[in-house]
Amino acid sequence: MNLNITQDWPELLAFSLLLIGFLISLTIGSVFLTYLLALLFGLMAGHFWYERKRDKKAKYLLIIVGFALGYTAGAYYGNRFITILCFLAGISIALYFHKKKYI
Repeated sequence: MNLNITQDWPELLAFSLLLIGFLISLTIGSVFLTYLLALLFGLMAGHFWYERKRDKKAKYLLIIVGFALGYTAGAYYGNRFITILCFLAGISIALYFHKKKYI
C-alpha cells in the first residue's frame, strides 16, 4: 500500500477529523454542550462548504462527514439523532446566511 499525500489528503484529513471529533465529544460533559457544539461545528462546516462552492465537492463532503461521524460516535450525552440534526441545522443556517449575503 503506497501512501501518496498529495492525492490521498482528503481521506487522511477525514480520518484525522473523525478521531478529533470523537475525542472532542468524549470530553463534553453535558447534553446542552453536545448539541451547542454540534450546531457550531455545523456552522463552520457550512461556511467551509460555501467557500469551496466552485471546487469538486466529494472530497469536502468526505471531510465534513468524517468529522460529523466521529463527533456523533463519541457523543455520550444526548441523543445521536438530535446531534446530527443540530449539525445539519448549523450547515443549513450557514448556507442560508451566505446565500442572503448576511455573511
